[in-house]
Amino acid sequence: MKPNVMIRKILLVALFFPIAQNVAGQKLSRTEKKIIKSIEVNNADAIGFLKKVVNINSGTLNREV
Repeated sequence: MKPNVMIRKILLVALFFPIAQNVAGQKLSRTEKKIIKSIEVNNADAIGFLKKVVNINSGTLNREV
């Protein structure tokens, strides 16, 4: 197989693969969309809570100033 033909085939696959995936992809249900929206709305609070929990002093007196 010539290198030029092989490159063309690779490019065609690379260009059309995302389109094929999009067509075959499953759509989200109403419940799944609600879950995603809830996560997006509460993401900042969740990250803040996680930081607070992780940064609890362990009581070993190894404090960073």
